[in-house]
Amino acid sequence: MTHQLKNSELSMLEKLAAEFAGKSPDRLISEKTTAGILGISPDTLRRLGQRGMGPKRRKISPRRVGYKLSEVQAYRDGIHGSKPADTTS
Repeated sequence: MTHQLKNSELSMLEKLAAEFAGKSPDRLISEKTTAGILGISPDTLRRLGQRGMGPKRRKISPRRVGYKLSEVQAYRDGIHGSKPADTTS
């Protein structure tokens, strides 16, 4: 089953991230919120973590993980802010 966020949900998550960024950039956010900010499904986020990629997972309890908002934003900006290599000489 593919997890797709509606535009309204994504907008809400982005607003939430912006609100948190102003107050506490190292606040832990949920897996669902993290996936929404990155524009991927929670399953894809878990697979990235298993491969040692993506923002660092932090175990909150035996059944919950969280991510530092500042690291999620840095990861997102690194993905979307990167430019393809210049192949012209």
